[in-house]
Amino acid sequence: MAIEQSALANLKHAGLSEITYLPGQQSYEDRVSSYWSLTAQLRPWAIVQPRTTQEVSETLKALVSTPGCRFAIRR
Repeated sequence: MAIEQSALANLKHAGLSEITYLPGQQSYEDRVSSYWSLTAQLRPWAIVQPRTTQEVSETLKALVSTPGCRFAIRR
């Protein structure tokens, strides 16, 4: 299984599907287009938008438990 698929499976297993956005979804596209510069725009394989500290914790646990998963945090 690819790293991205494993990470998505871990996020889903953690109950975070509702706040996980994928390319093609309006929330994903809106977030990507909000970058301050076109040269800084990235197209990650998913965007997770936690609403609570618990969701932040669960997100990080899910991503860290995925071998080889690289992630960034954007405020």
